[in-house]
Amino acid sequence: MKMVKTVVEAKTRKLNATYTIETAQDITSEIEDNLAKILQQEIDNEIMSSLLDSQGWHKVTVNRWNDIPQEWRDRSIKGNYHCFGHYWYFENESDAHFFILKWGTQ
Repeated sequence: MKMVKTVVEAKTRKLNATYTIETAQDITSEIEDNLAKILQQEIDNEIMSSLLDSQGWHKVTVNRWNDIPQEWRDRSIKGNYHCFGHYWYFENESDAHFFILKWGTQ
């Protein structure tokens, strides 16, 4: 296979955009709505975490929580569990121990 090297030149282009006050207000409103949703989810997670702690659930903290495949969870975890990002709560102590052995903990 023969490699061919070719020089390509492209013209510089300027991009222009026009924003109106309404557009800025729409963008600001969308950002505020998204931040409110994130804040509400964080508050809900804190409340649920406190409830699960008080009911004796077993908490496990992991670094890379999004690497844990759903199929592994469905196959391996026998009891109820909740995931709040890096914090996992297991109703069964044996599930918590198995989870730690497989995925580690901080």
